[in-house]
Order: sequence, then structure tokens, then C-alpha cells
Amino acid sequence: GEKLGELEKIISIVNQNKALILSMIVLPRRKKGDWMIELRLNTKNPKKIIQNFKKDGFNVTWAVAPVKEEW
Repeated sequence: GEKLGELEKIISIVNQNKALILSMIVLPRRKKGDWMIELRLNTKNPKKIIQNFKKDGFNVTWAVAPVKEEW
């Protein structure tokens, strides 16, 4: 939304859950002042981060569980 400090709130939630932001994409939505933020995180427990985002009023629309990569 148009509130100041939203990005700071997002980063704080990620940090509190000891996750790393691997990438972030910010896209404007059709509704004026509305934004979609796509985060790619390195974390063992995405569920807790999602719960914290929702608790702080963010709308989480899609999440993918971690994928174990073998090299």
C-alpha cells in the first residue's frame, strides 16, 4: 500500500526468522498505490515467516515449499 515503512517491516520479519533474502522483485499492481512483492528466501521454515507476514497484515498469495537440490 501507500504506507511508509512497509519494506522495512518485510525485511524485519525476514531477519527475525533468521532467513536470507536471495532476491526481491517489486511490481506495481493495477490498483493505484498497491504493490506486489515477490521474495525468494533461504530458510528452513517458510511457514513461520508466512504466518508473521499475515499477522502483520500482508496478503500472502502464493508460497512454494523448499526444494532439496542435489549436486
